[in-house]
Amino acid sequence: MTASKLAGVRVKNPWPSNPCFCAAVIRASRLTAFSTHYLPASSTVVGGAYNCAAFEDYKTILRAKMAEPYVVDPNLKRLVNFNYRPNASIGSGSTAAAIRHELLTGEKVFAKSHFQKGKDIVTSLEKWLKNNPTARSGDRAAAENIIKDLHNALGE
Repeated sequence: MTASKLAGVRVKNPWPSNPCFCAAVIRASRLTAFSTHYLPASSTVVGGAYNCAAFEDYKTILRAKMAEPYVVDPNLKRLVNFNYRPNASIGSGSTAAAIRHELLTGEKVFAKSHFQKGKDIVTSLEKWLKNNPTARSGDRAAAENIIKDLHNALGE
């Protein structure tokens, strides 16, 4: 039995539309069937903007460490290969990792600046997304994550 039925309140399931479950208020005093060990204090906000922001920060960290994604579309594969270098000595081998290294050390990676290359890749990936609205979901997700990683590295 769900908490909303036990409390006598009918609540629409927030998970499909809001995965962070932001600003969900649970009143522990109305949920008598559950042990108070598992429930927060009365009128405590569970989830909230802090958890959503922390989750976004966590995804940003994961994107920065992301290895070259597997993609099926040949045009996207060409763009991904252009963005990543095999056997790289800096980070994951992505252009974003090179940009972060340049910003951190002030030195160019292999005597080249990667800022313009990063901007060009973002433009190309956004164009690919626009021209391929029905592409495989994994390919679209890979392109979107590379774009977000490059935006983060470029400070945009």
